[in-house]
Amino acid sequence: MQAIVHQSLVKPIMIMGVARNIFWANALVTMDLVFFGAWWLIVLSITIHIVARHVCNQDPEFFDLLINYYAKSSDYLEG
Repeated sequence: MQAIVHQSLVKPIMIMGVARNIFWANALVTMDLVFFGAWWLIVLSITIHIVARHVCNQDPEFFDLLINYYAKSSDYLEG
């Protein structure tokens, strides 16, 4: 028996080729710092986006795995 599965249940959600949570974190931090006058950070933000896009092209779930790894690694260090 086969069931039709929508692609959004299988593929991670990407915005401009980057994982959704990384895109919004980068965008919000950049907008906040630019609002306070750090215009030079736009170049840094674009560089971070290009690197994150390259990583997501290699493995779309890399950042989710990285976040889960660091979230759970602190549990093992306590004790």
